[in-house]
Amino acid sequence: MRSTPSLSLVKSRQSAPATENADGPLDILAVLRARMTAWRIPELTKLLSLGRRTLYDVVDAGDLPAIKVNTGIRISPSDALAWVEARTTGIRRLTA
Repeated sequence: MRSTPSLSLVKSRQSAPATENADGPLDILAVLRARMTAWRIPELTKLLSLGRRTLYDVVDAGDLPAIKVNTGIRISPSDALAWVEARTTGIRRLTA
C-alpha cells in the first residue's frame, strides 16, 4: 500500500519573497539579482506589485521574454532583471 505524502511535502513550492522586511522596503533589484530559478507570473506580480493581466500583456507584447511550459509561463531571472532595470528611474544603476 502506498502512503500519501504529507501536505507539507506537497506544498513545498518556493513562495515569492516579501516586499518589506523589518528594516523597511526590500530592495527589489537585489531580490531579482539573487534569483536563480525561473519566475512564475504570480511570483513576479507579487514582487513588483503589478496586476497579473498587466504582466501577461507585457509578455504577450514581446517586451518581456518568456517561456511557455505546458499551461504556465516562466521568465528567466536575467530577463526579469533587465526588464525592471530598463524601467527603473531615479536611482544610480550599478555597473558590474
